[in-house]
Amino acid sequence: MVTARHTPGHTPEHLSYLLAEADHPDTPWGILTGDSLFVSSAGRPDLLGVDHTKELAEKQFHTLRDFYLKLPDHVIIYPNHGAGSPCGADIGDRLSSTIGYERKFNKFLQFADAKSF
Repeated sequence: MVTARHTPGHTPEHLSYLLAEADHPDTPWGILTGDSLFVSSAGRPDLLGVDHTKELAEKQFHTLRDFYLKLPDHVIIYPNHGAGSPCGADIGDRLSSTIGYERKFNKFLQFADAKSF
């Protein structure tokens, strides 16, 4: 089962897709994070220009904190890009990760508030 979730920040309309078994739709095992959450990084909020950066950065912070960090540690993340992409800073070399690993090691998930993000 695939469930679309609005995850603004990289862009205003960004979507991510939760993956779950049909028998357990409320227990996701994976998520296609697109350009929102990467391995060891997060999507850049500045690609639409300086007029939108502050607003998108705040939305990105809330997406990371209020959506991704509420997912269980076992959920596997599958981002759109890997290392070398200009869509995020210092994207890790692995093609996937878990919410638990990112919760512990991703510097973009460590901010306490939107202002410091």
